[in-house]
Amino acid sequence: TASDMKKDIESLIAQEKAEIVAKYEKGRQEGAQIDQWEDADFTLYKVTDRFGFLHQHPLVTAALSEMGAVHDQKQQEIERVDKWLKMLKKWGKYRNSDKVRRKRKRECPEGWV
Repeated sequence: TASDMKKDIESLIAQEKAEIVAKYEKGRQEGAQIDQWEDADFTLYKVTDRFGFLHQHPLVTAALSEMGAVHDQKQQEIERVDKWLKMLKKWGKYRNSDKVRRKRKRECPEGWV
């Protein structure tokens, strides 16, 4: 009957939950059974990018170099702001110069144009 089937399903869910908790409590101790997909060291997790594409080699180095590139961009932006602030302090000198015309198009900090 429907109520027996519901009890069976609830029983299976409770059993599965108990197994998960037992695995968690056991951790990585000797004798612990860890399925590949549950293991953070599973190779597949190291070759899948943030879009779900698989790569032949682990992406740890790619992620680190991407973080470095972001840091470099931020550093460059800070340097550009500093240069512009120095020029603005002496605006009378730089106002009509070729230097300002060149920098305005390619080196103006983001959000200043």
